[in-house]
Amino acid sequence: MRTGSSKLPKLSLGMRVVAFILGWGLVLVGVAGLALPGIQGVLTLLAGTAVLSVVSETVYRLLRWLFRRWPGGWKRVKGFRRRVHGWLHREESRETAHPPNSPTSPKSDDPQDS
Repeated sequence: MRTGSSKLPKLSLGMRVVAFILGWGLVLVGVAGLALPGIQGVLTLLAGTAVLSVVSETVYRLLRWLFRRWPGGWKRVKGFRRRVHGWLHREESRETAHPPNSPTSPKSDDPQDS
């Protein structure tokens, strides 16, 4: 049974790697935050798993199962997940529209511009 995470447009491999690294980084900071003062461990863990759910169907299903009793919380996680996916998708589009080694504006032949 598909749970609906495939409704989002697919990200490129590079963006999936970025989301994977960012998600696991947040999970590790969240675990440290459970023991260290000053870091919201549970919220950081939740943010990390939400980011990971963008690239992993298994993590998406796990989050959906964990929030089955709190539909309001699931709505917030789902909204955050969509915002992260949208941000990654926009960054991906920006990279393909303007590659880093090419100028964004054409050169002018006017000698006054030099």
